[in-house]
Amino acid sequence: MAEFYPQSSLMLLRDGHALGKLRATGLQRELIRSFLLEDNQEKIGVYQSLQEAGLLYDKRDSNNL
Repeated sequence: MAEFYPQSSLMLLRDGHALGKLRATGLQRELIRSFLLEDNQEKIGVYQSLQEAGLLYDKRDSNNL
């Protein structure tokens, strides 16, 4: 979806393409909502929650795939 929004940023989820782990966190609604409403505070909160849940790739570590 990010490619259709000029000011968006990409987050890579550790989810095996099934979104099951994301669903289990209950964050999918907040993630989509913050993205569509462009609510920066909500985006930051969701990003932090995803990071705490271990669902984001660490962009600094190229071996973290």
